[in-house]
Amino acid sequence: MKNTNTRILCFAAALFILMSGCKKDAPTSLYDPNFVPGAQPVVTAITPENAPYALSGVTTLDLVGSNFTTDLSQMIVFFDATPAQILSATPTLIRVKSPAFFKDSVKVKVSIIGVDKFSDTKYVNIKPSIVNADSLDFEKEKAWAVAADKYGNIYVSMTTTGGIGMGVYKFTSTGNRKQYALKGTETNFSTLKVGPGDTVFAARRAIALFYCDPTAVVAPKIYVSKTSAPPMNNIDDFDYDAQKNMWGGGDLNTGIYRIDRNKQTREFPFDGTVRSIRVYNGALYVAARVLTSTDTTEAVYKFPINAADATLGTPVKYFDLGVQSGYKFNKISAITFDVKGNLYVGTDGAAGIFIVSGQGAAPVPLYGGLIGPAVVTFQWGTGTILYVVRANDPTSKTPQVLLKVDMQTQSAPYFGRE
Repeated sequence: MKNTNTRILCFAAALFILMSGCKKDAPTSLYDPNFVPGAQPVVTAITPENAPYALSGVTTLDLVGSNFTTDLSQMIVFFDATPAQILSATPTLIRVKSPAFFKDSVKVKVSIIGVDKFSDTKYVNIKPSIVNADSLDFEKEKAWAVAADKYGNIYVSMTTTGGIGMGVYKFTSTGNRKQYALKGTETNFSTLKVGPGDTVFAARRAIALFYCDPTAVVAPKIYVSKTSAPPMNNIDDFDYDAQKNMWGGGDLNTGIYRIDRNKQTREFPFDGTVRSIRVYNGALYVAARVLTSTDTTEAVYKFPINAADATLGTPVKYFDLGVQSGYKFNKISAITFDVKGNLYVGTDGAAGIFIVSGQGAAPVPLYGGLIGPAVVTFQWGTGTILYVVRANDPTSKTPQVLLKVDMQTQSAPYFGRE
């Protein structure tokens, strides 16, 4: 018994020594009495950079304030619960890309690592940059050509998704839809434009120009043709000048045609496949494919219009699509101008639409290429909306659609609907 008690005491002593030697330190507290938090970020104003208002996924916003950081990895700007893409920052200015959603009264807060408080909440309204036009069923219908009148109505040449012509439809500014012209011999028109007397004129790659009778829902009628006017070939696109002359061109031609108000036609030599035409600031701009003995050029050409007799001067190349990286074999589908003189070039390439600020200027993809991959045509409305027909994309399996694109600026004068 004595030996047993001795063994128990020895074991207890050894266990005590062992436990004393393995004693762990108490865990360190998360509280640091010496921590000094950084200054709370302060946002005093949020303003769209070079824009009248913010558009979803497009506009750069300037957050003006104080106590920011230049280390972008240490800062988060929240739009509601969505972190924004920060483009740059100084201690007093943060530039961010607007989030890809639209909403009124979006809550904006700035968080900086090492600072225990968010900035106080500021609010910003974000409008949609690109939306589908109303009243079209894109699973059953395709838009092709589009025109806009001075009252805010638009006119659309449509087919079924299977390629059956549907005629021309009118979509009122209040959202109503009605048949405007029945299908004629065309499957669809390549161009619609509103001309004098609020008449809708049309072209369809034929040796004629057509018009829609505004008094009856009937098939479009011939306005001028190769047989009813001096010689004229295919017309794919056309535009009006200030004297209400029509200027047209197309493929299989050796010239550009001027049709006056008396339906008299004159041809001006130009050896190229004309894809789009626009009159701006006393000049005729022609997007065309020109084939030479050594190369093929897809470009926009500028012809001065002589005011005295409405004749064309010598053209100069204004913009060359083919020299742009990745666009050697692409085509121009449409051109137009805004009120500031920027040229918009629709293409069948990934960018969709380029903005060209002047002759020879480097093109910039409109809205970062969000409208791509290919544009069929476009037409400016009376306000800031550009109506764009975007082609179907086999890769993403998106349908051919009519888009309303907020440009935040207006069209250059369009003489047809004045």
